[in-house]
Amino acid sequence: MSMPDENDSVQKRMHEGYASNLQRPEIAQKTEQAKQDDRRRAQHFQVRLGKELADQLQHYADAHHDGVKNAALKMILSKFFNGK
Repeated sequence: MSMPDENDSVQKRMHEGYASNLQRPEIAQKTEQAKQDDRRRAQHFQVRLGKELADQLQHYADAHHDGVKNAALKMILSKFFNGK
């Protein structure tokens, strides 16, 4: 893998790293689930929320998604980026 260019996206560099890692013997022997997890890693995000924002997210999740915060957060982000 070459040195990352400033214009390369993080996702592209992560995918390139994933592709080059597949050649390593210890990674080539991974289970299918582990390989799938590696492919999804670029789509995984973690954030720390302040108390007030976390409480608001939990309230929204309780009201609209049976308390499932991940589903609520996906909906909020989808509405934000899709303008719906």
